[in-house]
Amino acid sequence: MNTQILINNIQAAVTNKLNSESIKGQSKAREIHGYGIYKKMKTIELKILQIHYIFGVRIVTDTDDLCYRAFGCIHNLYK
Repeated sequence: MNTQILINNIQAAVTNKLNSESIKGQSKAREIHGYGIYKKMKTIELKILQIHYIFGVRIVTDTDDLCYRAFGCIHNLYK
């Protein structure tokens, strides 16, 4: 599967979940690039097999309450 299609699917799922829970916010999904993974490996002294993510989702809300509600929704979506 194309990486961009996968990222678009993740962002659509997150947006749909937030909308279904009436949580107003903006979401952006992205691929974690190789250099970012390399920096994390060097900074925290991790091995490549200890890296467990290659995608990231950023959600911006207006309040702390909405932020925690969004976090809970996304956690339940992908647990």
